[in-house]
Amino acid sequence: MRARQDSIAAADAARRDSIDAAARARMDSARFSAERERERAAAAAAAAMLRAAVYFEYDQDELSSDARQTLDAKLPYLSANASVKLRLVGHTDSRGSDEYNLALGQRRAASVKRYLVERGIATARLEVVSMGEEQPASSGDDESEFGRNRRVEFELATTSGAPGQ
Repeated sequence: MRARQDSIAAADAARRDSIDAAARARMDSARFSAERERERAAAAAAAAMLRAAVYFEYDQDELSSDARQTLDAKLPYLSANASVKLRLVGHTDSRGSDEYNLALGQRRAASVKRYLVERGIATARLEVVSMGEEQPASSGDDESEFGRNRRVEFELATTSGAPGQ
């Protein structure tokens, strides 16, 4: 009888151990899933921050304080992730000739590049391109619509380790 009681007790202990192990596995899985979700959210936030455009006043290529603030937000990530390369794409509104707007878009993108390089980002990581007025963000004809077209956009150019890849 004692052997039977010991056997039952051992089976109960094994069952409790199995239940405890399953509960720990579920908790570990939940922690792993939560950590993966936090990593995905952080990568999405980093990608959104990197892609945030900077905007310009009419016929200007000089960075405003808002534009500098947007660029400053990118610096910590760019400094910590030397493999990330960006294409800086300059845009204009539709006023002006095609040639003038291509040159203005180029100057805007170059202004952004200069700002980042002066703050320690390697020039080889930044490609400058101008689209002029060819890819408007907005097709309206009032000043607020024109303002959305006067911008430099950021595209991830290459990337081992870049967010959102």
